[in-house]
Order: sequence, then C-alpha cells, then structure tokens
Amino acid sequence: MTELMIQNSNLICYKVVTDSTGKKYLMDVSTVTPSYYGFGILTNQVRIEMVEIDKNNQNYDQKSLQPGRIEGITAASQLFTKVILDFLSGFVQQNNVQQEMILKLAMYIFSFVFAYLGTKLVINYSRKKVSNEIPRQATKYIAVFNAVKKRQFGYYFFIALNALLFYFYMKSSLDVSGSILILNSMVALVLFLSWLAMFPMDTLYKNKYFTLESIEEIA
Repeated sequence: MTELMIQNSNLICYKVVTDSTGKKYLMDVSTVTPSYYGFGILTNQVRIEMVEIDKNNQNYDQKSLQPGRIEGITAASQLFTKVILDFLSGFVQQNNVQQEMILKLAMYIFSFVFAYLGTKLVINYSRKKVSNEIPRQATKYIAVFNAVKKRQFGYYFFIALNALLFYFYMKSSLDVSGSILILNSMVALVLFLSWLAMFPMDTLYKNKYFTLESIEEIA
C-alpha cells in the first residue's frame, strides 16, 4: 500500500504530499468531502482533491516567518482591531443598541458573516495563487481515505466559546460590547478556518484516523 508523507505548506488550505514512489502533490484540504467531519458525525470515507507537482518543487514548502514579518502582522492586526472597535462603538452609540436588541443581535450575526467572508477570501487567494503557478496540464487527482469509526468533536470547542461570548455580549454594557464583538469575530474566524480551510489531514493521517484507500486520476 502506498504510504504518504503529508506536511503543511506555505498556503493556508494546502498540504504538500509525497508518496512512497516519490511523486509530489499539492492537497487542497478545503475540498474535503464530506465537510462535516469534526462535528461528531461518522463517515466511512473522505475525498480530497490534489494536483501533481514536480518532485523538486519547493515553492510550497512551509517556511518560518521572518521576525520583521511577524512584527508587521502583529501591528496590522492591532490597527485593524482598533479601527473595527472604533467603528462598532460609534455604531452602537448612534443606534442605542443596548435598547435595540434586534439590532444588537444583527451585529453579532455580522461578526460571523465577517469571519466567513474572511475565510473564503483566504481560500480563494490560495487557490488563485496555485492556479497561476501550476501548469494547466498538470495531472489532478482525488485522494480517497478510509476513516476509523471514531467521532470527532473538535469544532464544538469554538462553538461553545462563541455561545459563551454571546451570553456576555447580550448582557454587556456599551463600553465592552464592541470588544466582545471583535473577540467573537476572531473565534469565529478560527472556527471557519479550521473547518473550511485547514482540515488537519496531516495530523489525522499520522495518528491513523485515516488510511489511504486510493489515489484516482481525474479524467
């Protein structure tokens, strides 16, 4: 049976896969089907799309962030958080959200929409980058994995955090409601990224939750 080495890449929704024959692939984990694995629902198999790349191609190997880039990302995140927080605070004050529970609920739901759209933007960026760099004639595959009969509930941790934040948000004062919305957006973003863009096939395969059934070429 073909054994795989699955590693993280420098693109958020891709893994670098090398099989025992030396072939190298990019695995798009955002294409995993069914997508409900991690919500406690059993499945017999999962299918994930891959594209073959040159075995000497190291363009997608994960590289550690340089200190300057880390500082830049941190500063950008702090600036973005401040801008959003100021906007939400002004919006709350203008519309008296504390007395308008429907509007307050709508703002909470928007934090999920914001996180979802952010996740889709990241996925589309990664796919477009790969599409522009990989030749159109590159061979595409479907990797089929058999799943062990064990339920996984990992995503419910983030859902529980969102529920807890919702409780405090609805009871919060005007001064802290904007901060809770920001925090909820961050938790929701981690949830959507983990679910839709960063399926941990490398860890699950290494720990024998999945075994490779086949790699099928897409005609």
